[in-house]
Amino acid sequence: MKDGVITMPMKKNVPEGGPAWRLVTCPVCGRECWERPGVLDVMEKNPKLMAACTECALKVTVTHRYVKA
Repeated sequence: MKDGVITMPMKKNVPEGGPAWRLVTCPVCGRECWERPGVLDVMEKNPKLMAACTECALKVTVTHRYVKA
């Protein structure tokens, strides 16, 4: 498990995306989500971060907290 998760908005929740958003697939579940500008730069500066769709990010964060405790 990485030390943090950057959430990517899901296409099913935000069908049109925002300016300069790029449609990608979640590396955890494979669903369509939006990569926002700057996400890759942030992840390069902090390799302990991962990106995931909003639903996976919530699951990973909640599970990690309970497993860690």
